[in-house]
Parts: sequence; C-alpha cells; structure tokens
Amino acid sequence: MLIVALAVNAIVLGRQTEGATITAPGATLIPTADGTMQVLVQGNPAGSPILEVHGVEASLHWFDRITPLFARTHLVIRVDLIGNGGSAKPGPGHYRIADQARAVGNVLASLHIRHVTAVGHSMGGQVVTALAEQNPAAVSRIVVLDTGASAAARSLGPAATLSTTPVIGPGIKTLLEVAGNLLPDPAAVAFAPGFDVAKGFPNPDQPRDDINATTYTAFAEEQAAAPPYVTAKPLDQRLAALGKPVLVIFGTRDQIAVGERHTLALYRTVPGAIVRTIPGVGHSPQVEAPLQTASLILAFIGANRSSTLSRRRRVGAGPPRDRRGLGEAQSRRPARHRRLHAPPPRADPPLLR
Repeated sequence: MLIVALAVNAIVLGRQTEGATITAPGATLIPTADGTMQVLVQGNPAGSPILEVHGVEASLHWFDRITPLFARTHLVIRVDLIGNGGSAKPGPGHYRIADQARAVGNVLASLHIRHVTAVGHSMGGQVVTALAEQNPAAVSRIVVLDTGASAAARSLGPAATLSTTPVIGPGIKTLLEVAGNLLPDPAAVAFAPGFDVAKGFPNPDQPRDDINATTYTAFAEEQAAAPPYVTAKPLDQRLAALGKPVLVIFGTRDQIAVGERHTLALYRTVPGAIVRTIPGVGHSPQVEAPLQTASLILAFIGANRSSTLSRRRRVGAGPPRDRRGLGEAQSRRPARHRRLHAPPPRADPPLLR
C-alpha cells in the first residue's frame, strides 16, 4: 500500500506546474522564453547595475540583507530563477543552466539594462557565467559566491540525494511540506554549523518557505542541471575564457562546496581573478556576513572601474561610456541634469583580506 501511495504521489508531483505570482513587495513579473520571472529592481537609478542571482531552492530573498548595502550607489536587480520563489514553475525542459541564463538575459533586455556586475550565489554562479557566455555585453564583471568550480566540489548530503531519487524523492518532498516544522531544517547545510538561520532573513522561515514554494519537478531538474554544466567545462576554465574581471568569495566553513582548497586553487588560475575567503562563514556569505561580503564586492567594482578609466586615459579614448544601462534617453541627458539626480559621492569600503 505504501509503495502504491508513493507511486501516485510521484506521478502527481511529477506533473505539477505553477504560474508566476508576485510574492515580494515592489516586484514585477516579466515574461521570458522559459516562463515568467519575478523581478525586483531597487536602488539608485543613476548607479551602475548589480544583478543578484540565487541558488537551488532559494529566492531573491537570499539577498535581502545585502541589497540595502548596494542600493544607495547602485541599481540592484534581483530575480527569482525559473522554478523558484514567485517565478513560473513549468514542467521539465526549462531548467538547464543555459535555460536559466537565457531567461535572466531576457529580463535584462526587457529592462534595457546592460553591463551589470553579475553576482551569483551557489548555482547562481553558474547562471551568471552562462549569461556572460551567451551575451558578453550584458555582463561587465562576475562575482561568484561559494560556487564549486567542478561537479566534484559539491555535496548536498544524503537527504538531498534521496530527494532526487524516483518515487522516494517526491515522497520526501511531500513529507517536508506536511511536517516540515517537526523535522530538522533541510536548509541548515547552506550555512556554517551553528548559524542562527532566523537571524539571516527578515522572515525567519524564509529558507523553509522557499523549499515549500518549489515544485518537485523544479527541484529535481535544478539538481540535475548543475553537474553537466561544469562537467562539460569547469567554471574556472569558463571564466578564464570570458576574460572578464572576476571576484570569488568563499566561506571557510562551507558545507556544500567541498574541497575548498582545491576549488580556490582552480579559481586562482583564472587570469586576474581575485579570490577571498571569509572566516567562520558557510555556504551563504551574503546571508551570514552581508557587511563583509558587500565590502568585498563594492571594492572590486570600484577598483575595476578605476582601472578601466585609467586605461582609457592612457590610450586617449576619452571619458568612459555610460554603463548604467537604463536606456539611451537617460545617457543622453546633459551632465548638469544627471548631477541633480545623483547621490553625493561616497568612498567604497576597503577591500577586506
């Protein structure tokens, strides 16, 4: 009888799809080739754009604590990947890394935004790398947060492995939704041991809510999508081929991206890449240590922009082009009008070591 119940449950969950809905105040829904995405745009319209992309079974809320640290001087674009948060949850065939990157690219095109600093957490690091591969003009620089460079540098533990097993996996998904509060938090592995997850989000139940919001198809397809992308070509090699400025940030107590030393050694082979670790932090530095993570990212952006301006002056290329990506109309405004809308200058925080 139990086997029959599990089989029926697997059939039902395997066919489950959901449309997009707004779950974050101020967000909008934007159609893409792979489904409608929930998008939240905040911050300074005159600032250079920062794109934030989350990982598996998460949402744009995994950047809730760090976004305000960027918003005064930058335009910040957050998305729910297909299958997550408020975005559409279609059937199979829309969850490859290339599919997710294409959908994010569609969003940026709809918003007329280019030249973003693309920040990707966990699987999101693969997505922003694929975005830069598909559309180099969309991305000026890349930041990866605890993203394994290869398929071997990833371990979600036995529970997650069982969750993707046919018949058994959908049963576990149902159990987590029905009796989740009585079971250990499945999202705890995404943080350093002992981290108080409730303090990492304005909504203390956010990680569990995000897991419950994801259909089984979306979860299983996402889990299956990440390994082939880095097996075909490791992330360090992809980043090296792109030739864009790269910042890699890792927590020293990551429980998912295993083999930290080997992974960081691979990233250090990327020409010009900056590799930083944050002691005592787990797999999600933007949640666990937003101030330190933001300082690293802002210093990276500032140093890279200064270097670009210096090179342009040396070769006599004149002032840099407008890279805010808010459309030609804004970039053509007289400088005196742009100054009226710009915030007072503020020095970027120093680069933490």
